[in-house]
Amino acid sequence: MGRLFAVEIVYRGIFQKNLAKNISRGIVLAAKYDGKPGISFGRYGDSPERNGIPAKNFAIVATDAETLEEGMAK
Repeated sequence: MGRLFAVEIVYRGIFQKNLAKNISRGIVLAAKYDGKPGISFGRYGDSPERNGIPAKNFAIVATDAETLEEGMAK
């Protein structure tokens, strides 16, 4: 059984949206260069283009694809 690593990036509004996206994508790209599967995605309750609205980006990296799928299902 492999290991799963998850990072949650909380940001507010349009000004921090690109920064949060770049951080989460950078984590996944670094893992892919190391040969590990990963995924990056965002979630928000209201329009993230509105200033001050809290939203989240996630980066999930695993040691193998099966562990990544199991972790995403939870």
